[in-house]
Amino acid sequence: MAIQEGFFEASDKERIFFRFQKGSQEKCLILLHGHGEHTGRYLKFFTRLEDTGVSLGTFDLRGCGLSGGRPVYVSSFEDYLADVSSFLSFLNKEFKIASPILLFGHSLGGLIATSWAEKNQDKVTKLILSSPLFKIPNEWGIKFVVPVLDRLAPRLVIKNPVHPPYLTHDPKEVEKYKADPLIQRRITVRLVREMLRHTTLFQEKETTVSFPVYILMAGTDFVVDPKGTRQFFDHLHAPEKKRESFPGFFHEIFNEKEQDKAFERLRYYLQRSVP
Repeated sequence: MAIQEGFFEASDKERIFFRFQKGSQEKCLILLHGHGEHTGRYLKFFTRLEDTGVSLGTFDLRGCGLSGGRPVYVSSFEDYLADVSSFLSFLNKEFKIASPILLFGHSLGGLIATSWAEKNQDKVTKLILSSPLFKIPNEWGIKFVVPVLDRLAPRLVIKNPVHPPYLTHDPKEVEKYKADPLIQRRITVRLVREMLRHTTLFQEKETTVSFPVYILMAGTDFVVDPKGTRQFFDHLHAPEKKRESFPGFFHEIFNEKEQDKAFERLRYYLQRSVP
């Protein structure tokens, strides 16, 4: 099936770019990408998962890729959550896709997916997370500076500290990332504050959901702090929960040299029947 591309309208009228491929089954997987990237980096997912029969929908986060919005900025984290809801409404109207859905999120997309799923539990059948952002590295220092900067200049743009060689061991993927003109290599103070607000929440509270949660982690991760993921997992109550680590993998487990292992586990959890 061909991948359909276009724009849908967010609740605040912002134009959001999407990609969608209809599958032979009723199941639909919604994929949320990480900070500063875009859906073009996930085209392999359409090919890799096509034979599962699952429909696949994804969109460029506002301020990223081809979507509208101030670059790498949200006034509130809830803007992201509203966009997920708008996308589902759009898919239902245009392609007859109905909830509940399968939900997948990578890095920042994992934090967004978890936040949305917790608030919309009747619309989710499974949550699958890839190297999710539940704690920012060196968070203790940032927590003191960011609130002050946010009061003074919330739209202040700073350099994104992601170091490309920390994403994957595959040098070809690193070079593709460096050369990608749609990659945002910056971040705003407000977005950092909103990330901190939600990561701290999930580290500290007990989270109870009605659907299975599966987490696929890098064996070594310098982009997110794995400690936050472990804290979230320990405080999580779900019908089934699994956490797997891939030794020798960096943050982008689906762009590693041995990415077949990550895709095998993703396919397994997509098709797994909960006991």
